[in-house]
Amino acid sequence: MSQIQVHADLEQGSDKWHELRLGKITASCFYKLLGTKAAREKYLYDRANEIVTGCKADGEEYINLHIQRGWEHEIVARNKYITSTFTSVKEVGLVQLNDHIACSPDGLVGEDGMIEIKVPDSNNYFRHVIEISKKGVEAVAKEHYMQMQFNLYVCARKWCDYVLFNPKHQIKGNGLFIFRVEYDDVMQDRISEAVNECVPIMNEYVNQYNNIFKAPSSTNTLSTYLLKNLSYCLNKR
Repeated sequence: MSQIQVHADLEQGSDKWHELRLGKITASCFYKLLGTKAAREKYLYDRANEIVTGCKADGEEYINLHIQRGWEHEIVARNKYITSTFTSVKEVGLVQLNDHIACSPDGLVGEDGMIEIKVPDSNNYFRHVIEISKKGVEAVAKEHYMQMQFNLYVCARKWCDYVLFNPKHQIKGNGLFIFRVEYDDVMQDRISEAVNECVPIMNEYVNQYNNIFKAPSSTNTLSTYLLKNLSYCLNKR
């Protein structure tokens, strides 16, 4: 059975945090493994590339306005959640299940719960609050739902509070909307199957790449090339 390793004192976004995430399947992008074949293949190639180079995949450096807004308001949202629910939230940097699986939850609650904070723009906050209130879990963004279920999978927890926050809506309800997402047995099975299938594929990519550049193989290839060219030159005389 895999052992859970919690990096409680690690700061999310720090150099060490990025280093520990290299080559790992993480919650925020797990939905790609359940998407198209092309999306899954690219994601696994990118993670394998990180294992080989020890550096972040080139495309991972991109930070957009929504990501930046989330970072800026996450602390405020977490504090408002604590005040609204009268619960304590334990912050952690990274949780690892094994060498290839990890997640960075926005907080752990008690023994069974956790939170996932999202800071959508004002328009999307307004729409999501209405849609989720009417339709429930089916209105939660698909990639966010998979992210929360993956977090539950890695951390062995039973529920996750989906916390939406937007400062422009503080005039109503503190700008905070909380919706509880429960452990989904069906999705958990899909996650387990995907992980068991994809980790060996990722490792195989690494092995294939390393084998190409093994010294004996490279030497033999070069020797064969030189011998062929020498034979060609002699025959031309």
